[in-house]
Parts: sequence; C-alpha cells; structure tokens
Amino acid sequence: MNLAPIVLFVYNRLWHTQQTIESLQRNELAGESELYIYSDAPRNENDRPGVEKVKEYIRGIQGFKSVSIIERNENYGVDKSIIAGTTEIIDKFGKIIVLEDDLESHPQFLAYMNKALNKYESSRKVFSITGYSFINRREDKNLDKTYFLKIISSWSWATWKDRWDQFDKSVVGWEELRSNAILRNKFDFDNAYPYTKMLLTQMEKGVNTWDILWYWTVFKCNGFTLYPKLTLVRNIGFDGSGVHCSNMGIDDYLSDDEFIFEMPEEITEKNKIRQIAVNAIKNKYRHNLYKKIVLKLNKIFS
Repeated sequence: MNLAPIVLFVYNRLWHTQQTIESLQRNELAGESELYIYSDAPRNENDRPGVEKVKEYIRGIQGFKSVSIIERNENYGVDKSIIAGTTEIIDKFGKIIVLEDDLESHPQFLAYMNKALNKYESSRKVFSITGYSFINRREDKNLDKTYFLKIISSWSWATWKDRWDQFDKSVVGWEELRSNAILRNKFDFDNAYPYTKMLLTQMEKGVNTWDILWYWTVFKCNGFTLYPKLTLVRNIGFDGSGVHCSNMGIDDYLSDDEFIFEMPEEITEKNKIRQIAVNAIKNKYRHNLYKKIVLKLNKIFS
C-alpha cells in the first residue's frame, strides 16, 4: 500500500501533543509512515515556554518511518499554518492525512485512512476522509460500518491534491447565503449547526478560518466525506487550551474494538444516516452551548 504522509500541527500544548503522538505510535502502520510536524512560533512571550517544551519533545519522536520537523520563524496561527503546510506536503506527495495536536487516534486509524484514500482516489465526488464519527453508535446493528455525508470534519481528515487544489480562500458566492434560505439550510446541514453564521461573520471580519473555507469548497462542489460508524479519533482539546476549543471536557469515548473495514461502492448520502447525523450534531451543539453558558455564569459569579 502506498501510504500517505501524516501531517501534524503543534503549538504549545505538551500533554495534548504527547497523547496525539503516543496514540499514533500505537497504530499498525506507524513504522511505515512518514510524519511531518509543523511547529508554529510563539504568538507572544507568554506562549514561548510552552512552545519550547513542545519543540524539545517532538525532536525526540521515534516510531515512524521518518520524522520531519518544520519550525516556523514567525507565528502563523493555526489556520494559516494548516493551509500553508497542507498545500506544501500535498503538492509533494499528492495525498495527505492531517491531524492537530489534540486528537487521540485508534490503533487502526492509519490503516482506515490509507485504505479509503486508495479506494476513492479516482472518485472525484469524494473530497475527504475522516476518522471522526458524529454518530458513534455501537448499539445500532443496522448502520453501515462507514458512510458518506455532505459535510466535512476537521477532527482528522485526509484528501488528495486535485481536490485540495479547489480550496477556495476567496469564498466565491458566499453572499448568496444572506438571501437564499434554502442554501442556508443546506449549508447548516439541515439547521444542525450555524455554519452560515460562522462563514458570514468570518467574511465580514476578514478572518480566514481554514475549516469553514474548506467546508464551503466541498459544499459548492457537491462533495462527500467518508465517515466511520464508530469514531477512530477523539478530541482531547476541550479543556480551554486550544484556539477554537473552550473548556468542555473530553470528547466522545474512543473504543478499542477492532474496526471492520467495509467501505461503500456507491458514493451517496443515505437519508436515514443523514438524519441520524443531523440529530447527533444538533444534540452535541445544544449540549456544548449549555455547558458554555454554565461555565460563563460560574466564571461571573465566582
């Protein structure tokens, strides 16, 4: 199997980086995989000690076919760093597996990602692969082992050069979201999450958050993302340490069950699975919103 390079973006979170690396090292294909680590420069002097500790740690990483470290001389920020680093590596290798420094992975994560990358490489409707699952329901025996959705996930993802080349930083056509309610509903994944609000706020403020731009690109191209039924990654960054993650606690339980590699031949989004995913995203969003309100009130009254 022609394995895709793994690209990891790190900053100043030593413990999270260690958990991400150690779980990757337990993967079946770690010793055959090339790992590229992008280490951003400190944003300010307060961040410098944490950045230096992470740099010291990543310089000693072993357990992979090779480890290449790219240390930024200036602070890029997570979004610019991911866009630039992804483009650099995918231009060289033609495909890529991307992780941030707060994602713990299942031992079969790399095997799943690489198998899917090889299987759907020539299927232009498939824009990305993710190891995350919104559903994560082991008790539902009727659900497919893997499934397609018309929505991306930034919690581990993989893609190919010809699809990443369509990445639209200028966000052509975004203004239509203001006036087209049907388009807004679709972009918000049947009103499951306020993606429209995120994109409009970003465009009006001139910010470039990479994942909402990537989602807009895939959405406009009517593209699909492959998901596993049981999540193969979990986000451990909901502790207030990340740029985009507040103090919400550890994400979904990560099973150590053996993953069954069954991937669909037909590239389509099944209505039943979409509805289950819509409900799961709605529930997660409401739960997180409630926890944010509670945390804010506790902070105020403390």
